[in-house]
Amino acid sequence: MCNDKRLQNCVLKNRPTLTSCREYVNISKSNSGEKMERIAIIADIHSNLQALKAVLKNIKEQGIEKIICLGDIIGKGQNAHECVQLVKKYCQIVVAGNTDKRFSGDAEPFKEDKVEYGRIKWNRSLLTQDDVDFLQAIPFSYEFEVGGKLVRFFHATPKSMFDFVNSFEKDLGKNHAMFLPSENTMSQKIADVVIYGHLHYPFLTTIYNKTLICCGSVGLSTSYIQNDQRNSSPEEITKAHYVVMSIDNDQSLSYQFVSVKYDKQKEIASNTQNPELETFKTEIEHGIYRNMQRTIKTLEDKGFENI
Repeated sequence: MCNDKRLQNCVLKNRPTLTSCREYVNISKSNSGEKMERIAIIADIHSNLQALKAVLKNIKEQGIEKIICLGDIIGKGQNAHECVQLVKKYCQIVVAGNTDKRFSGDAEPFKEDKVEYGRIKWNRSLLTQDDVDFLQAIPFSYEFEVGGKLVRFFHATPKSMFDFVNSFEKDLGKNHAMFLPSENTMSQKIADVVIYGHLHYPFLTTIYNKTLICCGSVGLSTSYIQNDQRNSSPEEITKAHYVVMSIDNDQSLSYQFVSVKYDKQKEIASNTQNPELETFKTEIEHGIYRNMQRTIKTLEDKGFENI
């Protein structure tokens, strides 16, 4: 059994039990002597099976054996069961996303919202009971310490799976709060590095000598801000994205942002029963978030200009 009680809360059932956070990051020299460990961090798959397969293949080709998934395995696409099975097979650590909990949960509380109620019912129909049990059991967060730094992982914020904190917040207190603990985190320590998903676009920024990283989206990569007069081609941003975290011999951390091409048309063709196929197709092909108008209004309400 794992002697680290915090770790017991984050390791998934039926996965190999890790004896310590330190063992998970494997603080020892690799064969090359240059890197001690590399960990792939993926998120926001959204039932896009072709994107997930392409990313897992790319991770394997790089010789990376450890994968952390930051949630939103399901939702939006049709291949929910298949994606859950691959995540269970290849990801040692998984934390929960908002769609994982909502779309594997009870639809009845949303009965007055016909759109959301229909989405939950449809997603539940794609899942087996084992899938539901797995998704409902996923913990909120994960963390480990390396080189005197606390690295924390969650889907959206330390307090919520649903809130949005972007790379360009006018209120820097929101960015700082990403490093603070909550009742949902494994410890009550302040993090030095935070890696999360939810936003569907990758970035790295530093604030107060801390590092904030969004790993991007495997299955529904988007550009958060769109303007037809300013947009470049969506080819690059609509690839599948993930991050590789490397732990050097001196226990310093470095990060690589990876983009992977995948067969979008094959994924779209497999979504014949998707009730929101056209919206899903637009997101996959053009990187346009389905609630883009609401997003722009939110930014304007916050005082952003010349969007």
